[in-house]
Amino acid sequence: MRLTASRPWCHTAGTALLVFLVACSDSSQTGAGDGVGAGAANFDGALADTLAAETVAPLDVTATAPADVTVAAAADVTADVAADATPAHDAGDDASADAVADASADAVGSGPPYPIILAHGFFGFNDFAGAGFLTYFYQVKQILENTGEFLIFTPTVDPFASSDVRSAELLKQVQAILVQTGKAKAVLVGHSQGGLDVRIIAHDHPEIVAAVMMVATPNQGSPVADAVLVLTPGPISKGIVNAMGSLLGGMINPDGSTDNSSIVAALSQFSSKVIPGFNAAYPDAPGIPYWSIAGRSLLAGDGGDCSVTNPPAFVSKWHKNLDPCNAALIALTLAMVGQTNDGLVPVTSAKHGTFLGCIPADHLDEIGQILGQPPGLGNPFDHLVFWTGLVQWLRAQGF
Repeated sequence: MRLTASRPWCHTAGTALLVFLVACSDSSQTGAGDGVGAGAANFDGALADTLAAETVAPLDVTATAPADVTVAAAADVTADVAADATPAHDAGDDASADAVADASADAVGSGPPYPIILAHGFFGFNDFAGAGFLTYFYQVKQILENTGEFLIFTPTVDPFASSDVRSAELLKQVQAILVQTGKAKAVLVGHSQGGLDVRIIAHDHPEIVAAVMMVATPNQGSPVADAVLVLTPGPISKGIVNAMGSLLGGMINPDGSTDNSSIVAALSQFSSKVIPGFNAAYPDAPGIPYWSIAGRSLLAGDGGDCSVTNPPAFVSKWHKNLDPCNAALIALTLAMVGQTNDGLVPVTSAKHGTFLGCIPADHLDEIGQILGQPPGLGNPFDHLVFWTGLVQWLRAQGF
């Protein structure tokens, strides 16, 4: 178990999520979003092959209609960020639909510093249940604003959908951000599934992407997904599972779209059968740098798969530290015995492009969840220090 103070909310939520994932098993409802290239068709075909042939329509669950893309200018914040500080919303009220439509491949904008867009992963959100303070990248945006970084954005996409759907939603928001900021490109930073989302955008729209950074992204899939999908229920459960995804997605992320939610379509994407098709459909775009970082937990050291020659300081500063995995993720690590991992993604899967090394953090610690609690006894890793260092490093690279 994790050697830290009792985290009943975390453990309860994690256990509930685990039970939910085990219960969630298959669905054949996946939509292709706007702005996704021809590679998506091949990827969708591979994804469809992994789902049961019989399709049951999802239950009629009313979800909150997605709001228009909203990207607001960052407001000044105080030097100290309170634990319950209300994050600035990524709004684009002044970016009209016509303006977004005009953000074409030939759009001209200014150079760096570029907007840095943090893309959340599976089960992601920007403002959990509209609470006003619980963000996916917990307090990261506020801390960065305190350092003068006012070009940080945290858009929201469907928390339970495959990346072809999510990337189309994200693309519209990236375009709106570029219109508002007057910048020609953006730096896309994805955590977990968010890394796959941004890879699609970089492949299909390289003209608006300056660089791609992936943190704990299952670029080669995850054994956890394979293990969960083995428990696939019968076709009657498909509609129920997808309806639950739409309902739950609407609850945790009231401003986000859940029209194309498909929990198992998302999980299937991370399976060993489907992920090769994804990688074939979305190879890296020439001229764009791709970087990746992995998490290591279960007291794994910084050698082996994590070994990197001259890693950046914001990664190497933690190389002597070990992380005891969150109890909510322990059961999932059984699918990755013998592999260094963060509780959900093996290090070997997280590697893509130029690998920058590992941080001593499980999949939740990497983003400061839950509620910014420390990662575990004896582990000084601080996600706010990590993300601040990551952004400073990107700026130092000329972005």
